[in-house]
Amino acid sequence: MKNIIMLLMVVLFVVGCASAPKTSTITVLVDKPFVINAEIADTEAAREYGLMFRRELAPNTGMFFVFDDDATQSFWMKNTLIPLDILFINATGSVIDVQTMEPCATVLCPSTVSRVPARYALEIPAGVAKEQDIQTGTKLLIHNSD
Repeated sequence: MKNIIMLLMVVLFVVGCASAPKTSTITVLVDKPFVINAEIADTEAAREYGLMFRRELAPNTGMFFVFDDDATQSFWMKNTLIPLDILFINATGSVIDVQTMEPCATVLCPSTVSRVPARYALEIPAGVAKEQDIQTGTKLLIHNSD
């Protein structure tokens, strides 16, 4: 019985220490600026998992991918259930490429590659980029909540 109580205490401690995902607030500077609340993917594991298995993504939410250096970035949609727009962003916060990605449930999923080197990427629900007139040259203000 003591072992069970001790195990339960350890589990509760670990769960209590688990932190919520890091988030960022991103203001998109278009004719009518709007805000996207994005989870931050700044580790290899977080970037690899991305938005897999999500069944929905609210219009003003997304995932913000942070890379160490400017490079050609490659994304795939394996096990991603919803279509997404992806904004590739340079170090100064300007959108340098916009593409739409479709879900992929097969073993061989195509990659979406940035047309030019990017420091960041932002995945948002498909159609939002067009609705909000986000295009190459659109400026983003990125504020980490940490």
